[in-house]
Amino acid sequence: MTTQVQYFCLSSNIAALQRLLDSPNLNQDEAERYPVMDFIIRSKKKPDGVGAYSIPFCGDISSREYAKIARWFSDNIPGAPSQVQKWLGGMPLVHAFTLVVAHRKAGEFKNARKLRTRNGMIA
Repeated sequence: MTTQVQYFCLSSNIAALQRLLDSPNLNQDEAERYPVMDFIIRSKKKPDGVGAYSIPFCGDISSREYAKIARWFSDNIPGAPSQVQKWLGGMPLVHAFTLVVAHRKAGEFKNARKLRTRNGMIA
């Protein structure tokens, strides 16, 4: 994925990423909008000492991409540099990974949905 595409799919979601950094309160109503929140609620994870949730998953993001996205997050989300312990490996950064993976695989998701529809399965 090019950096431009990565920045576009993240830049268009700064408000959502900011919300996860500033107010990481779990809310079942918002779990549909934030898959990472749904994971935390379902797994009954508890916050760590700084009120963050450690998430061990990052999709198929390479270590190099992980670093680039973390750097983008730090450079573009207000307050992020002073709160690294709340987002590095936690809910806000994992949501950024979700956005990147979803953007990158959008075509695959659409094709899978079409195939399910053609085969008479619920889309």
